[in-house]
Amino acid sequence: MDDVLITFPGSWVASYILRSEYSNLYSQTFFSDVITYKPFGSNPGCVEDNPGSNPSGMVYECKEDRYLQVATFQNSEPNTKYFMVVNRRCSPFLDDSTNNDNNERRRYVRIMFDSDLQLSGFNNWSVIDASE
Repeated sequence: MDDVLITFPGSWVASYILRSEYSNLYSQTFFSDVITYKPFGSNPGCVEDNPGSNPSGMVYECKEDRYLQVATFQNSEPNTKYFMVVNRRCSPFLDDSTNNDNNERRRYVRIMFDSDLQLSGFNNWSVIDASE
């Protein structure tokens, strides 16, 4: 893949700390939910945050435990929208002593889009892992 630098006007960039600004993220963008899952533990007590179905072997996290930064970008090209999700979890260990696989910081992310907002007609998607 070629290295590409894209410029985004400041007024077309928005950033959200998921665990504290999730209501703004959902009301101001094309996201309807961003859920993190961990590969250990039991379902938490925040049943209101339960997304309904967990991926096999995964446990959902409460909204206040979803340490993600979500940013949306747009430039002047028609029909182009970008977003980036960053894992902001920085502690090497959690307080779950039953986890022995040294993946305490690893999280799996499920992104739900609001199909009624701003995405009609988008059918050419690219998902890129920026760490590769």
